[in-house]
Amino acid sequence: MIRSVDTPIGKLWLKAERGKLIAAAFEWLEEITEKKAEEADKAVLQFAINELGEYFAGKRTRFSINLEFSGTPFREQIWKGVEQISYGKTISYMQLARTAATEKAIRAVGTANGANPLLIFVPCHRVIGSNGELTGYAGGLERKAWLLKHEAFYSGGVLFGNE
Repeated sequence: MIRSVDTPIGKLWLKAERGKLIAAAFEWLEEITEKKAEEADKAVLQFAINELGEYFAGKRTRFSINLEFSGTPFREQIWKGVEQISYGKTISYMQLARTAATEKAIRAVGTANGANPLLIFVPCHRVIGSNGELTGYAGGLERKAWLLKHEAFYSGGVLFGNE
């Protein structure tokens, strides 16, 4: 089942299947296709919308919704590593490569991070360049900057500072 939600940074499309959130994207993706709605999926989408509302209101720093990853084992490992980045903090692609894989895999880590199907819920916006610059975000760099500023404001964190 698919629903959209208006956020302060644009419309976010959500997709749930089998009682889990499987996609969140700012652009309508061709692979997000409608299937017969199940009650469990309706509940998951409403739960996701509620958690997003709390996040954008500065009242939620971690999501508790059930997520389902759909990717290679390597990508799923990277996404699980991204989930561990604290609210209001950032890490570099190199740091993510060192903790979730190997330093030699930095390009693959960047590709995996860029293929994150669950924007905001899996906070890939918290991954920045080693030089502290914003690089790459499927939702656009303006949204990435907005999300980081939002989190820094509510956490009292340092804008674009490393953990």
